[in-house]
Amino acid sequence: MKWFFITLLALSALLLATNPNEADFKEHLRVHIDQLLKDYVADNTGANTGAGSLLDRASNALARLSVNETEQFIERKNYYLFSQYTYELPMLGDDKKMTFIGIFNNFIQTE
Repeated sequence: MKWFFITLLALSALLLATNPNEADFKEHLRVHIDQLLKDYVADNTGANTGAGSLLDRASNALARLSVNETEQFIERKNYYLFSQYTYELPMLGDDKKMTFIGIFNNFIQTE
């Protein structure tokens, strides 16, 4: 029984120490949006989205701008051991809402 509580305490401390903050989420979101843009353009135009291409630089800049300019649409619920992040652009409707769980310095999209 003693080992159970020690293990539980150690796991809780690890979760607490690796709960990603909002800056981590913004960087993850920037990369996520950048990839969505590249996939969309590649699927619809067949354009080259390789590293260093014009499209690569443009999608990266657009993703960075998107995250920086829509910061007020990021909601964080901090549960200390993990966090829930919701990103929603009101002009795009509920179907464009993305929800992520931040745990162990990673993000898992749930919605």
